[in-house]
Amino acid sequence: MKTEQIPLQSAVLEDGDIQCQAYNMAFQRLGLKWHWDAGTFAELAQTADEKERIRVYIRTCQAHLLKVYDANALSDLIYSEKCRCQEDLCRCHGTGAAPQWAWDEECLAA
Repeated sequence: MKTEQIPLQSAVLEDGDIQCQAYNMAFQRLGLKWHWDAGTFAELAQTADEKERIRVYIRTCQAHLLKVYDANALSDLIYSEKCRCQEDLCRCHGTGAAPQWAWDEECLAA
């Protein structure tokens, strides 16, 4: 029986970890110089609604953007891109409900 090797940079992560990574990928793709570490994500995760979670972050850490952008529009944009990134992470590693993560630029560029 042939077994598939998982690259060394890959690791099975919890749902919160994959979501945090997807947010960070979304920020990068959107040209935002933001990064959520595990602690920031855990604190924000206390807000159940993901779009509201993004709005909370914007209001508390990126309030200057509210002078130019509507918080709802910005959170919608970030959330949509986060969902695409999360799908990409799962697609790249052939997983569904139990995603595996790797920062695999080659795969994500495909």
